[in-house]
Amino acid sequence: MPEHISESLPFREEYDHGLKNIIEHRRAEFDRIRAERMSPANIAADREKFRREYIDLLGWPLNEYEEYRKTPMNVRVIPHGENEFAVIRQMQFEVLPGLWFYGLYFEHKNKAEDLPFVICQHGGLGTPEVVSGVLGETYNYNDLLERAATYGKGANTFAPGLYLWNDDYGPKKDRGSIDNDLKQLGGSIAALEVFAIRRTLDYFMDEGIAKEGHIGMIGLSYGGSYTLLTAAADTRITAAYSSCQYSDRYLHNWPDWTWKNSAGCLDAEMAALVAPRALYLEEGDNDPLFDDEPFLRECERAVPFFEAAGAKDKLKYCAFPGTHELSKEDDGYDFVFRYL
Repeated sequence: MPEHISESLPFREEYDHGLKNIIEHRRAEFDRIRAERMSPANIAADREKFRREYIDLLGWPLNEYEEYRKTPMNVRVIPHGENEFAVIRQMQFEVLPGLWFYGLYFEHKNKAEDLPFVICQHGGLGTPEVVSGVLGETYNYNDLLERAATYGKGANTFAPGLYLWNDDYGPKKDRGSIDNDLKQLGGSIAALEVFAIRRTLDYFMDEGIAKEGHIGMIGLSYGGSYTLLTAAADTRITAAYSSCQYSDRYLHNWPDWTWKNSAGCLDAEMAALVAPRALYLEEGDNDPLFDDEPFLRECERAVPFFEAAGAKDKLKYCAFPGTHELSKEDDGYDFVFRYL
């Protein structure tokens, strides 16, 4: 007589429990190894070695950036009007053969001053047009780019376009499949897009628009994560402002932020690679996507790295009264522009 499927349920339950148990134990092992290897003292002693390992962790093409840096890059510049503070240009960069990465460049109208350069990064479902306000409403970005462009005497700003747009803006995308394809090929979507951002920075530095010691990056949500990822990889970024993404990656281990052995370098260790440069981290205390408690806990883990780098004052973090949005207060801008 055939048995009922429920008779074998205890075996599946035990297997399910066992999988979760071995993951918990393996994470504890990774935590121990990471704490020993990537200690504040070890990173302070040889930060560039750990930066190379981090870049290899994300993979291709980021780990071949230095070779591509030697190769001339085709660039298209298309006039796109102006607003009250800047002349706007659409720009495309052939960051890899046949791959045209685009963004909006806002050249500030203040020509009398030697202005800083700020990368303004949109997040999920966003575009350069949304974060910059050329479509009107900037939603939860709270005028991210305009506030950077008009801070103090002004700044030249660039908004890169990532593979994150709302499908209504087309074409329909499948970020997960693209990420999987790139992982099969030794890379990741994060590695490719950090690489692309770095290549655009090459152009602006070569043109004398972005100058060493005066380069910032600000991003919200996915843009906040890309801000951390890029600043950890590229020491030309003087000051970084990451909003509403920095967190505990065991709780928020999204597929496109996860790589083989990525538990060996979590958000606090990426922050350690930004030191001794300036890093501002924030989280809305009513953010429905990321709780402020794990955010603050991961921020506290970053403090000893900045202390070991002799740069305790160059790390600042807060949970502000708000949701999943860039803070409407200027604390982050005040902090970043202090160093630009």
